[in-house]
Amino acid sequence: MVSDRFSAYNHLPTQQRQLCWAHLIRDLTAIAERPGASAEFGAELLGLQQQLFAHWHHYKQGTIDWPALQQGCRPIRQIFEARLQRVVELGAGEILLTSMDGDGTQAGYELELTRAVADAVEVPVIASGGAGCIDHIAQALDAGPNGGHASAALLASLLHDGVLTMEQIKTDLLERGLMIRPLERPAAAIG
Repeated sequence: MVSDRFSAYNHLPTQQRQLCWAHLIRDLTAIAERPGASAEFGAELLGLQQQLFAHWHHYKQGTIDWPALQQGCRPIRQIFEARLQRVVELGAGEILLTSMDGDGTQAGYELELTRAVADAVEVPVIASGGAGCIDHIAQALDAGPNGGHASAALLASLLHDGVLTMEQIKTDLLERGLMIRPLERPAAAIG
């Protein structure tokens, strides 16, 4: 639950980043203002954000160290995962999980987060934010102990910028033994 819109601080270690809480608050407020279950979920996420901000503030002031920050945030993450389970119970058919830290960086998906969410819910999780090469995609889809456990991976820059083609990606992933849909080729013309 970190919003670093446009990954402006990815050149810094996580401990040194100034988080952009305004983006997070704006996005969660928009969810809280929706009708129905979204309002309840958004309000709860705003509360979690306040807890995160309090921990971060203590860390930036030097009153707690990095391990203490991580320990303080662990229960918040567990609550967040439980709320995702509730969203699934309410009918979500899949979760598009974007790491704003990784979005646009081409440095790889946030595998630990993706794995935690994929393991916590019973619907497909789509990894998003960070694909820079085929290895990153394979890691996100890997069901092993270090993989992301995602059911799918969203990639934009690799395709939009012409770095890779779908054929290259699918051929490579299939050769690795990953369970993906094969490349569909148009039927040959009868002539």
